[in-house]
Amino acid sequence: MSCKMNLPEWANFIIELDSISNKTVPCLFIFNPKKNGKERVVSLLRRVHFSYPVCIDEKDSFNLLNKFPKDNRFQTFLLDKNKKVVAIGNPINNPPIKELYLRIIRGREIGEEKESKQIMTEVGMDATSVTLGSFD
Repeated sequence: MSCKMNLPEWANFIIELDSISNKTVPCLFIFNPKKNGKERVVSLLRRVHFSYPVCIDEKDSFNLLNKFPKDNRFQTFLLDKNKKVVAIGNPINNPPIKELYLRIIRGREIGEEKESKQIMTEVGMDATSVTLGSFD
């Protein structure tokens, strides 16, 4: 569990976020431990001295309400100030996603570092869902 959650790397990433955003980008972790796993999660959080906001959702209510994909690569989101999803992906396990998050937070245009600003992928959903916008 501790390797999968990678909390020390998250702590380092949050420190980096704080340094570029003047601590204006909050991070919230929502865990849904398997049956009888709450104690293991709490123990792990204490063991690694993880001091950031964590919600332990024992009934999986957050997931049931939002219908997140099963693939955990798509269960991490960057939201804007209006709580709209602007990027999807785990910045800890995927360096290009990390760079994407950091560019967005710094207020840079996507693709600014490259010659081409062409949008490579568009993401949309049916009328009952939220449009996620465009991603490189």
